[in-house]
Amino acid sequence: MPRKSEPKALHLISVKNAMKAGGWCRSKVYQLIGAGKIIAVKDGRSTKIDAGSIEEYQRSLPRLILSRPQVEPPGKEGPLA
Repeated sequence: MPRKSEPKALHLISVKNAMKAGGWCRSKVYQLIGAGKIIAVKDGRSTKIDAGSIEEYQRSLPRLILSRPQVEPPGKEGPLA
């Protein structure tokens, strides 16, 4: 009989450590929480962030691909020549 998969344990970190991990300011962390992009829980008065959700969010970001500017080969005259 197949076992039910155990829920993944959360690795909880403080908002301050989430700011360091993501390179964000405090308001950006709360903005991501509000948008459902990272997981947060309350522990009494403190807010804790799931470190795994930060990693998942960062992996979901689009990759930056820089293209080189098109340069005319030497000797080829442009329209202003």
